[in-house]
Amino acid sequence: MTELDPQTEPSKANGRRTALIVILVAFVASATTAILAISESHRARKSDAAALSADVSDLRGMAADWTARVDDLAHAPVDAQPARLEALKPRIDQLASWKARTPCGHDARDALRASVDTRVLYLRRVLAKETVPEARIDERRALEDSLKRCASEQGADVNI
Repeated sequence: MTELDPQTEPSKANGRRTALIVILVAFVASATTAILAISESHRARKSDAAALSADVSDLRGMAADWTARVDDLAHAPVDAQPARLEALKPRIDQLASWKARTPCGHDARDALRASVDTRVLYLRRVLAKETVPEARIDERRALEDSLKRCASEQGADVNI
């Protein structure tokens, strides 16, 4: 066994070297973490953009189909209108059960659903020959307004 000579001073260079190595390792770990976070953020943004595009496409298709069916109901003979109104219910159920891929798609679906429900209530009252004021219900506009609002708020929850 070797014993330390009490008269020799420990080298200060070893402590500096160790501190430098620790700092270097911490820097490399920090830089690696930052690079991974940036690449994951980029991947998530691309994925969200694709999912939002798919949501918008699905919802616009549903809105177009809905508008066509409501137009058919409006131009149908009076005796066929109640049956056509009831035929809209499966479309409402389909819209309600549609799974959004993004929070924006979810909000847009809810806006479209609220507008569709308002339209059905209005049509039921009209077909029941109740006195109702003229309604300006525009399902497509409700959907587009929701999508615009979502686009303007995009990234607002991220603080840099």
